[in-house]
Amino acid sequence: MSTPEQRLETIQSMRFAGHRSVRLERHSLLLWGGVGGFLCAVTLKELPCH
Repeated sequence: MSTPEQRLETIQSMRFAGHRSVRLERHSLLLWGGVGGFLCAVTLKELPCH
């Protein structure tokens, strides 16, 4: 496993190369959370309980 210093150096080199982190708006996070919660609720209703 790499040290924290090596990880930071890797991240900085990626940033200098033009890579950017993913940025999501708050409303899209809420939308994804709602969809994920709905799918979990639907899936749990269809699975048999042990």
